[in-house]
Amino acid sequence: MNSRGKCPGTNGLTGGYHDQTRQVCLAPTNQENTMKTLLYFGLALFLAACSVEMNSDETQAQEPVTIIEDIAVETGIHNVQCGCTIDGIGKCGNYIEIADQFVVIENSEELGLGAMEWCKHGPAQAEAAGEVKNGKFIAASLVVQE
Repeated sequence: MNSRGKCPGTNGLTGGYHDQTRQVCLAPTNQENTMKTLLYFGLALFLAACSVEMNSDETQAQEPVTIIEDIAVETGIHNVQCGCTIDGIGKCGNYIEIADQFVVIENSEELGLGAMEWCKHGPAQAEAAGEVKNGKFIAASLVVQE
């Protein structure tokens, strides 16, 4: 029976092994070298892919965001929709169009709206009043038109 150990005097750096039964040092097989090469190549490929994905997320996060001024919003009809269907937002949430800009509805829960009330449905119309404060719409009233 073979038992593997490090080759004396090499500190095991050659990748070979010591066959204690025959008292000889044996070189690694081609199969062992191929497997090590494939393992290192796969690891390098995985790390490179993660690096590219992380860089693309950083680029998206640096895009400028336009914030609307603090204003009072008189009662009127406005488009409302999920942010995932709005160019430039691309993430779910309840948004209302005020002064040609989409603004997140800050108090959706108080109004009885779900977190993504209009998700994947496109725009709807709502009669709304309230104010824009710190770039977010705070509704005094919001009634979706059927």
